[in-house]
Amino acid sequence: MTEQTLSRGAMRLAAFDNPEMDFQLMRSLGAVAFGGGAVGEIARARAAITDGDPASWVAAFSALAAEVEAPKAGGDALRGAAALRASMYWRAAEYYAHPDQAAALGRKSRIVFQAAMELLGIACETIAVTLNGETLTGYLLPPVPAGKAPAPLIVALSGFDGSTEELYFEIAAAARRRGYACLLIEGPGQAGTRRENPNSVFTPDYAPVVHAFIDAVRNRPTLDLQRSALYGISFGGYFASQAIAAGAPCRALIANSPILDLQAYMTAFIGPGLCTDPPDIHVDDIDAVPDAALPPLLKHGLRTSCLRFGTDTFAGFLRRLGDFKVARPAAIASPSLALYGEGEGAEVERQAKAFAAQVSGPVILRQFRDGEGAGDHCQFGNLALSAAVVLDWLDDLWR
Repeated sequence: MTEQTLSRGAMRLAAFDNPEMDFQLMRSLGAVAFGGGAVGEIARARAAITDGDPASWVAAFSALAAEVEAPKAGGDALRGAAALRASMYWRAAEYYAHPDQAAALGRKSRIVFQAAMELLGIACETIAVTLNGETLTGYLLPPVPAGKAPAPLIVALSGFDGSTEELYFEIAAAARRRGYACLLIEGPGQAGTRRENPNSVFTPDYAPVVHAFIDAVRNRPTLDLQRSALYGISFGGYFASQAIAAGAPCRALIANSPILDLQAYMTAFIGPGLCTDPPDIHVDDIDAVPDAALPPLLKHGLRTSCLRFGTDTFAGFLRRLGDFKVARPAAIASPSLALYGEGEGAEVERQAKAFAAQVSGPVILRQFRDGEGAGDHCQFGNLALSAAVVLDWLDDLWR
């Protein structure tokens, strides 16, 4: 006679030994807080990924996204919730994808996100602007419920690899329920921009980007631009800080993290060894190098860094980073909220404190602690707390 056993379930969620891949897993889990994933689904994808192998990551999240976005039955609410999750699974696949396939995966993320907004009845207007021949795409989301008075506006932008769709989960989902309109934007070199402009590269000056998007919504009677805040996440902390210093038309700044010197920031992230003696390899030759000599994750990082900054070599990328500095922090006279995580390291803390010391306007410096589950980069471990801190600060500032 077979003995009966009792089990809580067979699903397991294992971390990665590779710290960057482990962070990317936390990034996907973080979006669960606002409907951008399900822990059980992400656990299934994780089980199909080989630690340190970006190709297996792309395959696992692509397969999950394709399955989740097409439920066989259910009404708009069920299908919309599924599409919302799938949009972030396509984004996760886009992250580690080779440039030959990244744009197609990113476009799927965008299409499915827009479908989710429609199915769920979430007002989300696509805003497109043209700047220097490139089409930049953003979203405008009104508050819920919409009040009679014009709503304060949060203009949010991401950094090296985030997307406008991901910004919905990082701030817009929470903000619109607190009475804020959100304008989610992107600029040159960013992941969303490169989906349609494959040769787009980062530029040190994002003030024109902010101006272009603000001009696109300037005459909306539902928006109160006298109560507008620019929120930069990850590299966006540099883009937003630089834009405000250069005169971008927002009345407050939120920098998460507050980056004044992108070269110093990235040197600390990459490590002195690779920066002191960068690989002598052209970006076009990376794929030909055996994996034993150049591991796949390092290939991904080298290739992506060069392409996004418009350089042919990693040494050229490191030099190019020197152009990305906030030259006059004192020009930031608006109220500022500077956010960073306990686990982000000494260089991030140094720049956060330098930001607080050098801007001329009033500033609040907020460190998120590991004990809050929020000490990692961009607080992916606790996005609800991160959003609450931002929105409480804005409430105190404007209400």
